[in-house]
Amino acid sequence: MDIEIKNCNNITMAKVAIVPSKLNIKFAPNGTGKSTISKAIQYAVTGDEKALFELLPFKFRNENLGNTKWRIGRMAGETAAQTAERKQQYQLIAKQLPYLAQSGVLLLAGSDSAALNTYVYPAQALHDELALFQQAGLTPAQILRTATINGATFMGVQADYGSIATTKQADLLLLPANPLQDINAVKNIDTLIYGGKVYNRKALDEMLN
Repeated sequence: MDIEIKNCNNITMAKVAIVPSKLNIKFAPNGTGKSTISKAIQYAVTGDEKALFELLPFKFRNENLGNTKWRIGRMAGETAAQTAERKQQYQLIAKQLPYLAQSGVLLLAGSDSAALNTYVYPAQALHDELALFQQAGLTPAQILRTATINGATFMGVQADYGSIATTKQADLLLLPANPLQDINAVKNIDTLIYGGKVYNRKALDEMLN
């Protein structure tokens, strides 16, 4: 199966039946934006038990029980073969990321943390997604662009946002380690400059507590 995608910014919904052994996706190198949801797919497909159990206290609050039960019920009848197939499909999809970047597709980081995406939450999910990009084969520099200048470019505001330069507006993270060597360095934040205010590590820890 070959899929060729051109000028797709106005598409609102598309359904594709994927045959793992015949997957071959082509993207036109015209700057088409593609928002990724690899974190949501990864949790749903690979069944990361450790991560799921760590998040159970949140999911079993009363306001979240309905969605959690629906998710459990939906997958209760899945066979071992179906689970294995989902994992295989996830790996095949993840392997496409470097090819998308090489083809000039504008990749955007996005946690896909809407209400219906169980175990996917703002902030944490974004950090985890950047790590998944690295596992899939993107370079740290490519990954940083998905969360900075690429989004601004897609929205047409790159003259004012998305990178550090005189006259531009920006919130900044100060890190002890270099994310260009390992993207996981973004998880270890020393200082945040947000809205013109400076928050050191102690202040950030107080927010989390």
